[in-house]
Amino acid sequence: MTNHTFLLALDDSEATLEKVGGKGQATAQMAALNLSLPPGFYLTTAAYRHFVKTNQLHGKISDLLKQGEGTGAEIRALFAAGEMPAEIVALVQDAYAALGSGKPAVAVRSSATAEDLPGMSFAGQQDTYLNVQGSDHLIPAV
Repeated sequence: MTNHTFLLALDDSEATLEKVGGKGQATAQMAALNLSLPPGFYLTTAAYRHFVKTNQLHGKISDLLKQGEGTGAEIRALFAAGEMPAEIVALVQDAYAALGSGKPAVAVRSSATAEDLPGMSFAGQQDTYLNVQGSDHLIPAV
């Protein structure tokens, strides 16, 4: 797996807080210590920004946030209705295929750049998907 703007290997030294979030950075640190980790990869914050830009979500999210309370469900619906850019789909499918033959079970976890920081926690605000098998299930989980 090569270093790409939208996707990095688990042991990539470019897996920083800014690029892969807090959980991602911690995983990269474990990989750097040669700890035994299952195979995997990160989608970067650049991939997230590309999704938002491609689906023209920034303005819509800003408008909803100006309304105040009760916007979480509406913002979630915007993301759910968004279409994953083809180049990101292709990268995820290739990286998933490189994990092994068949349909290996994987976990899809969030890793926000502002989570698990001193004095700040967003535990429980992101979804985790476990035992995802096959790219037809992986892309929607992502």
